[in-house]
Amino acid sequence: RRGQARLVLGDYVRSGGRAINARFTLDSKALIANRNGDVRLWSIPEGAELYRGRTEPGVSSIVRTARDAFLFLTATPNRALAQTWPLPPGRPSLIGSFDRTGPLSATAEAVAYLWNNAIHVRSLRDFGARPKLIARTGKPPTSLALSPDATVVASADSTEEIKFWSAASNSSDSIAGREAPAAVVGLTYSGSGKSLVAVSFARGYPMYSVFDLTGPENLVPTLLAK
Repeated sequence: RRGQARLVLGDYVRSGGRAINARFTLDSKALIANRNGDVRLWSIPEGAELYRGRTEPGVSSIVRTARDAFLFLTATPNRALAQTWPLPPGRPSLIGSFDRTGPLSATAEAVAYLWNNAIHVRSLRDFGARPKLIARTGKPPTSLALSPDATVVASADSTEEIKFWSAASNSSDSIAGREAPAAVVGLTYSGSGKSLVAVSFARGYPMYSVFDLTGPENLVPTLLAK
């Protein structure tokens, strides 16, 4: 907003295309990042490195859980590991691990994931509770998104169709649907849960379809294309 030059953080070296996953703290005074278990923390706007540590290697997701903690989900091809990472930096605490055979999506409260071609939801507050099977989808989803209140799971299977499933029931019938303009390769809810973004590729470029979930199902999404 102030027209200042960009702030360059960190010195991650090239790592075979592995993505860097990053999240701001709730007060935006620090940024935490993880790539394949290499964790860094920087102050904002000074850009000073505050911490460097290690966690389990794998594809990671970072979710803000509170003012003083983050949730780390590290996924390998067949399993996922959930940890809490405290701030100020300290040693991560293990929540638990679980088997998976496909995509996953987490909030501070729960995680949705694919296991044996079915969508399950598991509490992260009460990890010892039995995971809930909420949907048998037929064709296995390639993308999942759990709503911020952990009540709905959106899924896509590399086609244009997006389906929504109630996290409170076990059904082969979805509760709603949307149609994207191109095959969906990723799904993300907004922080309020009132919008859903579907990631697609058109002519080799990324395209984002923003769905207003408060409107009718036939409402045309807003397209953000490169």
